[in-house]
Amino acid sequence: MNKFIKFAATLILALGITACGDDPKADYKKMLDWNQQQQTTQQQLLGEFQTALSQVKTPEEIEPILKKYEDGAKAVIASLDKVDVKSKEIKELKDKSKALLSLSVEVTSKSAKAMVKPLTDEEKAALQTQVNELQTSAKALAELDKSLAQKYGDAAKK
Repeated sequence: MNKFIKFAATLILALGITACGDDPKADYKKMLDWNQQQQTTQQQLLGEFQTALSQVKTPEEIEPILKKYEDGAKAVIASLDKVDVKSKEIKELKDKSKALLSLSVEVTSKSAKAMVKPLTDEEKAALQTQVNELQTSAKALAELDKSLAQKYGDAAKK
């Protein structure tokens, strides 16, 4: 009986560790699912933002439009924060996605504000640096995602 109890305790511990372990395939699927769920929201948010900006007639109208866009983007980022991943390599994907979203919001906001108040040469240079960083980050994220898709994509589709 004592051996059975030890065996059962070991089995329960092993199952608990396995269930709580970092399963990159499952974590990658979580990221894919999040992306699928948020894609429409992100497209709608950006579409509404662009439409509203195209209809701006006075500088005062930009701030509420920016606030709505930034709040929507923060909600998207907050939803990404809720995606629970344990795998180190999938966490890297999540972190890079979050950084890219945050930088994208910052660049978009600065660009929109430039419609109202022209940027100084220093501000233009800083914005261009951020745009370059955004492009580099987007490329790195796409490469990481491609690599992970090749590694875990088939398993994530199940």
